[in-house]
Amino acid sequence: MKNARKERILEKDFILQRRENRQSVDMLITMVVEELTEELRKDPKEVLSDFCVSKTGKALYDESTKLWWNGPSYIADMYKEELNANKLKEDASWSEVVKASC
Repeated sequence: MKNARKERILEKDFILQRRENRQSVDMLITMVVEELTEELRKDPKEVLSDFCVSKTGKALYDESTKLWWNGPSYIADMYKEELNANKLKEDASWSEVVKASC
């Protein structure tokens, strides 16, 4: 009986901890989006939408990455690096299309 009670308490603690982590991540995303909005000069809703589907955004919600241990500026820089890498890939793909059509 004591073991079952102890397990329920541990389970509740685990659930509370995950909820707190998610709230921390949500707050962190708010700060990241504010920073990116200023730097990229885009609408906050667009930045939030793009960020949440990015590799960086997904990694932030993945507790195993511990990305949420970093500050908003670090995460914003990481996202901007991801954007630049994606742009380079798109430019390279476009170059290939142009070369093929010539």
